[in-house]
Amino acid sequence: MAQRPERQAAWVLVIPPSTLAAWNQGFDEKLRPLTIPDKRGKAAKVTVDLVRRIVEHAKGYQGRRIRLKAFRVELREAGIDLSSKTIEAILIANDLYKARIREKRPRFYQSLCQKVPNGLLSIDGSEVVVWLGDTAYPFNVELSVDVATFAHTAFSVDDSETAEAVIKVLEAHRHAWGVPIGVLGDCGSANGSDEVMRYLKRWGTKPVPVGPGNPKGNGTDEGAFSHMKKALGQIRIDMTSPKTLARSVLEILVSVYVYMRNRLPVHLRRMTPCQHMAVRVSDEQRAVERKGLDAHVAAKNQQ
Repeated sequence: MAQRPERQAAWVLVIPPSTLAAWNQGFDEKLRPLTIPDKRGKAAKVTVDLVRRIVEHAKGYQGRRIRLKAFRVELREAGIDLSSKTIEAILIANDLYKARIREKRPRFYQSLCQKVPNGLLSIDGSEVVVWLGDTAYPFNVELSVDVATFAHTAFSVDDSETAEAVIKVLEAHRHAWGVPIGVLGDCGSANGSDEVMRYLKRWGTKPVPVGPGNPKGNGTDEGAFSHMKKALGQIRIDMTSPKTLARSVLEILVSVYVYMRNRLPVHLRRMTPCQHMAVRVSDEQRAVERKGLDAHVAAKNQQ
């Protein structure tokens, strides 16, 4: 008697209409997925339906530029109240808005980077506080830095940032290094004063003002003050007795020396001492080094 062939079970995936409709909401009319930005809209609970409404509204612009402030007002009138940051993220995620990349240093500053020493001199002032016991004394430190070499060429310590302080620094730089081609500075009352402008004109130096509200435009001096304040730390001097005063001054000077020495390469080495100290050493390497030191000490004791 012939045996009947075995039947193979057929599995059919049945998707309920409600599930299919919910899944379909995550795509546009061309079956491209609508994207919800990661970590966005947690407070406002951004959903796929909300993203769809924003995308449809944005497509109505038909090539016109989307201005976020006006676009947000239109969405609010349509019942969608989200922050500009969240709306921008949704538009960028769905290729409807161009992402804005923040430059570390603006083109204005990059265009000023000269390769000629003493070509462009950056000058700026910053407040430095000195503590004598529990009393704070703020001072303005005016500093000039060469843009090409980052050489700190001159400084002045005054009660406030004045035209006299700026001229004092420029004059000290001129005596030490000569007349620069241009001077880069902010639009403050000191740098832009008539006295400073007359001084620059007298020596044929070109004033190069930095736009207001643009501290990175004078990035050379901003970086110099950042390094200086890290090296100095908090300047606190103990005035209890002459000996404690002397110890406080010595501690400050030694601290500055150690900070700067650790950031300068020794002889022809490529790495600074700080970078060299940060290199990880394996236990095997330490064991070999320890064995060598033990052998060295043992040999010295036998002599």
